[in-house]
Amino acid sequence: MPRIRAENLYAHKVLNRSAILQAAEKLFSTEGFLTSNMTDVADMAGVGRSTIYEYFPSKDDLLLGVAESRILPLMRAVEELETSEGPVQDICNLCRMTIDFMAENLELTRVITWESRYLSKEYQERLWQTVAPLTKKFVSLIERGMPGEDASVLARLVTFALRDAGDIMQHAEEDGFEFETVKQTSLAFIRRGLGLPPIPASI
Repeated sequence: MPRIRAENLYAHKVLNRSAILQAAEKLFSTEGFLTSNMTDVADMAGVGRSTIYEYFPSKDDLLLGVAESRILPLMRAVEELETSEGPVQDICNLCRMTIDFMAENLELTRVITWESRYLSKEYQERLWQTVAPLTKKFVSLIERGMPGEDASVLARLVTFALRDAGDIMQHAEEDGFEFETVKQTSLAFIRRGLGLPPIPASI
């Protein structure tokens, strides 16, 4: 990849960081976290190997950086989700928002779902804190929309179901599944699990 050029130092640093994160996401997804190394990331990003360490002191930091760069905007949207349709419909909206995000970011989904297990315990905890707003939002909505249920358990079950939906979407083509069918079936499955009535696929 050609070297990165920018108009000023700040722009150069922004472009460098973005290129490093994109290259790392691609390599971690296709080659695996364990087999990828910083030199490979640097080559793909078009930066020197030492440059990476200016932004990410370790490969664990790099994987966490990949996750945070893409997940944090989603988590901000999750925290702000509140419609006039009520908490039950917001649960469904949140499920759809999450599945749509995973569908649009399959490489990132693979990195978070599978490659993150190779992180140290400290970094796994930091990654968990990054996505914690999702579970917390589910807990809040379930408590308000489904009183009498154990919100924490249900929220965890929903997030696990969403994670598995992301895994199925990653392999949909090779397994012979229609991508949209996987999305709609996953959403319908979660609704049934929560005891909610079925809705038209277009909603």
